Amino acid sequence: MSVLRFFILIVFLLFYSGMYAQDVWWVYLTDKGDTSQVQLSSFFSAHSIQRRELMHIDFDYSDYPVCANYLQQVSFYVDSMGYSSRWLNAVKVYADAKQIEELKTLPFVMQIEKINDEEYTAICTTSGRKVPLLKALSEHQLNRIGLPFLQQQNYTGKGVRICVIDAGFLGVPQSSGFAHLFQNNRIEKTWDFIKKDNHVYRGATHGTMVLSCLAGMNDTLQTGLATGATYLLARTESVFSENRKEEDRWIAALEWADMHGANIVNSSLGYASPRFERHELNGQSRLSRVASMAADKGMLLVNAAGNEYNGMWKSLIIPADADNILTVGAVEPETDFQTSYSSVGPTADGRLKPNVCAPGWVTVFGRSSLYAAEGTSFAAPLVAGLAACVWQALGDTLRPIDIINRIEQASHLYPYFDYAHGYGVPHAARFFALPRPFPCFKTELVADDLLIFPDSLFVHSADVNPLLYFHVQSQSGILRTYGLIEIENSHLVNFTLSRDLSLIKKSNSYHLFVQSGDIIRLHMSGYTAEITIP
Repeated sequence: MSVLRFFILIVFLLFYSGMYAQDVWWVYLTDKGDTSQVQLSSFFSAHSIQRRELMHIDFDYSDYPVCANYLQQVSFYVDSMGYSSRWLNAVKVYADAKQIEELKTLPFVMQIEKINDEEYTAICTTSGRKVPLLKALSEHQLNRIGLPFLQQQNYTGKGVRICVIDAGFLGVPQSSGFAHLFQNNRIEKTWDFIKKDNHVYRGATHGTMVLSCLAGMNDTLQTGLATGATYLLARTESVFSENRKEEDRWIAALEWADMHGANIVNSSLGYASPRFERHELNGQSRLSRVASMAADKGMLLVNAAGNEYNGMWKSLIIPADADNILTVGAVEPETDFQTSYSSVGPTADGRLKPNVCAPGWVTVFGRSSLYAAEGTSFAAPLVAGLAACVWQALGDTLRPIDIINRIEQASHLYPYFDYAHGYGVPHAARFFALPRPFPCFKTELVADDLLIFPDSLFVHSADVNPLLYFHVQSQSGILRTYGLIEIENSHLVNFTLSRDLSLIKKSNSYHLFVQSGDIIRLHMSGYTAEITIP
């Protein structure tokens, strides 16, 4: 063969392989085929069936498995198949463009979506903080959300089933913080969606630390609120690389949690750039649609907001943008103010996220000892543990959206909210008796000035300088701006209001852009005032 002919052949092969390169696709199907002979009771545990009965949630079309006959026919057209999702009625396939064109001719194929399955190295960040006394830190993380009250009532999440979806639970069997779970047989199911077996005690300690913020406890220390709950552990993440397979495994784990009767799912996982763009934070990504469906099945999904604020992304991770889930941000233990890393909302379509927040700097049981760790990954399970105690206290008939509403209303800023803190940090006692707020400031609207007069006796008697939170909400429900001010020596706070954005400038007073019908909310120490702009 001449050099020229060889060169032409190589060019042709490269062109051919590029033209018919194998890609990754999700194939959505029109229906589930003939379901008359399918016995759903064979797919779902007694706990799952009971959960739905108590909430009066019927099994529906999405609960049936993907039609086996359709899957078999799809397999004839593609190189290989991945996970098939009941909830999405879809299957992941590996095929080239020509095969996909042929697949589109099948009458039961509704839609085909191409997936960017590029793999990149996972990045892990660690804290550079000085480690405090671990016992003091653990007491704060639990007392801040109501451990003494829960102990008085003997609420430990008993009878509640919590699924933890994470990257691995290395060291859990050896740690004293989880001995009580094994002694009482309260780790009921495990599954590694990477290795396809039930050994989840490998991979990473991230899931170990998350579980610690739910159930950690030994003779001398407690790190989680739901020490009496029953657990399902699912490993879906690889610690060495990031790719779209993790999303498929996450979906599979959520459907697995449903089948095994989970009441609450904690997911301290999520995805941002380069997989997604900010406009996709609208609750409509494949992952977020599935997350929202958890509530339809009677499961409360608690998801970390993400640790993106001090980077380029800053916003939420997916699926923290999903509707009908509880998204949790992180606050500093000393001030209840947003940490430097906690991702902020709103969603791309303007919904409030995060819903609430919790301490993000915590003590955890790790692989071999106690550690200080920080991140929204650990704020989320603190709130999930509180939700389990609420579930135990208020009964199994409450639906997930009811629990979300109760947790929001039990948070320390409610009814004030913003995109960094949501409604603030929830406290167990507020579920049963909301405190009567003391009117610790007065307001007066004079022309273009909003004057706030802090109560001098209240400010001087406070242990620390109180914080005045403020936001401006448009008639469409979107916050134009929000922030907070530290009140010192009872000084008057003066907001200058302007209806012309170009006139807003820095000066000795605070300037706010407002329009007719906007609502200004001010919150300090449990008291909220509202002013509607005429």
